[in-house]
Amino acid sequence: MNSGGEMKMTNRNLTVLAHTDYMIDVSERRSWGEHRVLETRHLPILRAGGADIICDHVGGRTKMFSTFPLKKMLSFSDSTERALHGVDCMWQDANESSKDIRILQNFDDIESLRKENKIGIVLCLQGGSPIKEDLALLRIFYRLGIRCMHLTANVRNHISDSCADRNAGGLTHFGVEVVNEMNDIGMVIDLAQLSHKGCLDVLEITDSPVIASNSNAISLCNHPRNLADNVIELIGKTGGVIGIHCLPPFLKEEGVASVEDMVQHIDHISNLIGVDHVGIGPDLLENWPKEKHDAIWGIQQLGGKPVEFEYPEGFRSIADIPNLRNALLSGGYSATDVNKIMGENMLRVFCDVW
Repeated sequence: MNSGGEMKMTNRNLTVLAHTDYMIDVSERRSWGEHRVLETRHLPILRAGGADIICDHVGGRTKMFSTFPLKKMLSFSDSTERALHGVDCMWQDANESSKDIRILQNFDDIESLRKENKIGIVLCLQGGSPIKEDLALLRIFYRLGIRCMHLTANVRNHISDSCADRNAGGLTHFGVEVVNEMNDIGMVIDLAQLSHKGCLDVLEITDSPVIASNSNAISLCNHPRNLADNVIELIGKTGGVIGIHCLPPFLKEEGVASVEDMVQHIDHISNLIGVDHVGIGPDLLENWPKEKHDAIWGIQQLGGKPVEFEYPEGFRSIADIPNLRNALLSGGYSATDVNKIMGENMLRVFCDVW
């Protein structure tokens, strides 16, 4: 493991988005014959927001595409095939856009970002369904560049129940093997969307820091996607980090959400476990038609409430990231602490685990 100390010396002020979902747009548009999708459609907004690294998710859930209006993705009936296709699309698109984009696989890749003036991409699996019940598949995905994995993605699989399952349990015997193997090979464990019991199981056995890439505090907003305070505290004890989600149903139960609500969740988590354990994972699905949003969330129905994709006032685009930074500064956070929240904390976990 890398201690992370060297990272702090050379990579201050890098902004890390711990959860994005550009792959689906890249995959669909490449199936139409487009090229350099990231560079032409998404890079300008990432640059406007000051994003340096994005953790992009290449699929993984078993039911996500059952009603999803994407012709290419619907051609794959198997979650492993879909994930492999997503990995290939991201590598191809990044290679074509190589003057601006780099896929990150190790500490040295992070170190070179600033001097190259590129956007870094950490490839992640959103849910462990593609590895089936085979640790060899987990290792193969690692060799293909996957450096982080949600154990579940709002639906149970061979690893664990999810936060969306009724009477949800925790890790299976295979799930325990997965956690140990991810520790061994250096893949970041992501607890977002995992069941409460599953989170407790992971936190009992992991030897490495973990993240919850796009999660908020359930004590501020009672939603099954959010984390209980005891889970937040245990994540902090691993040295891990929680990335704040910007979707309004996860920020507040009533009323219009704003960037200040994001700050309230950051405040709560910082007060519980310290500012060194908070990051941002906005999961802001920008440049997506509304019907794609509705198709994804229509099959999940988390909390029994419809999910509207009207993002918070002051944070309706990745280009609005400076608004969050300014809100934190106005709320009394020092510039040093804001830099930690905006990226340094997540980078510390990546460097420690990788």
